[in-house]
Amino acid sequence: MLYDKDASVRMKCILALKALYEKRESAMKLSVFFQKFKKRILSMTQDRQPEITSECMQLLRLISEHYVGVFSSMEYIFLFQFVYAAYRPMATAAGELICRRLLLPPTQEGLAGQNSPAEVDRNMQNMKTLIDFYLQGER
Repeated sequence: MLYDKDASVRMKCILALKALYEKRESAMKLSVFFQKFKKRILSMTQDRQPEITSECMQLLRLISEHYVGVFSSMEYIFLFQFVYAAYRPMATAAGELICRRLLLPPTQEGLAGQNSPAEVDRNMQNMKTLIDFYLQGER
């Protein structure tokens, strides 16, 4: 159904996959499926229907949350370009993927709101990462 000519079929397929990937236990069972259809799902970010592209980007964000190292650096670079998309939901979904990939720290236990030297250093690294991303987009 991911290859169907009818846009509504592709949309329903992406929405069904999103529902499955929202639950961790079902997402872990779909690793073989994703490996088989990874190229197609990545290519659907360039679909003619903008609604499909944004839903697909949200699906990819969910997938990246469940699997460590699922995308190569080149695939992430390909996905990050969509932050400049004219269709706002697509740009937002790409921004969420960037946030998950680049800015969120590894989960740490402890009290929230503490400004330890490690946290300040991590915040500085995040700012440098954002600036680098912006500068690369300017080229």
